[in-house]
Amino acid sequence: MRNKILDIYFRTPIFFDILFSILYLMISRKYTLFHFVYINSTDVSSLTSNLIGTSISLAGFLIASLTIIVTIKSNLLSKKLEESSSALELLFNSSNYKQIVSVFKKSIIELIIIVAVLYSIWTLNQNISHWLYNQILLCAISITVVSICRSLIILFKVLSLEHFVKD
Repeated sequence: MRNKILDIYFRTPIFFDILFSILYLMISRKYTLFHFVYINSTDVSSLTSNLIGTSISLAGFLIASLTIIVTIKSNLLSKKLEESSSALELLFNSSNYKQIVSVFKKSIIELIIIVAVLYSIWTLNQNISHWLYNQILLCAISITVVSICRSLIILFKVLSLEHFVKD
């Protein structure tokens, strides 16, 4: 059951992350979900700048991880699934390889979207309510964390396959 839910989520992560963020914003507008003190405008500006830098750095990390996966694939001989002698060969010669690359690409796209949104609200901060600015920052933080966790789950699963060999 858990794997089925993850499979659905991994197919369209950007949609679900944005959907959950919008739902959070709509619900938190009507009901208090978390009691926290809003940060002042100087700290909000600093946090926005830090989040932009973090998102760009994490996108770079994902690009590097994707490059590693593509390099590993290019160094393995293409074989039929039945002829694969290791788990990595099996993975890279199956349809799962495309899904893995897709997860990384979608995470990179999501982080670039976050950077664009953060730059936009950073430049428009005088025209946005303090409450909305704080909520958007909270959503950006949560989407960034979820995006990285999703990518790390896939990366660690791929790297752990290195130890399995066909008898």
